[in-house]
Amino acid sequence: MDPSPDRPLIDYPCEWEYRVIGVDPDEIRAAIHEVVGDMDHQLREANRSGKYLSMSLTLMVEDEAHRDALFQALNAKPKVRMVI
Repeated sequence: MDPSPDRPLIDYPCEWEYRVIGVDPDEIRAAIHEVVGDMDHQLREANRSGKYLSMSLTLMVEDEAHRDALFQALNAKPKVRMVI
């Protein structure tokens, strides 16, 4: 399948970074742990602005379906306000 000209070509597996936004750092960490489990990952506080905190989650994704599934699972967590 030819990639759309609007979408970048991504070679999988690759390291992917999600920005996970919420209010409480412990709740964000717990939500991320529920999703990634024992997968090898890096997590660091990226930015705090007002009452919100963003954390950078970096891990290896196997393919687009895996990347999208992680994104959806993170977004579904009640304590996570947004994932980008």
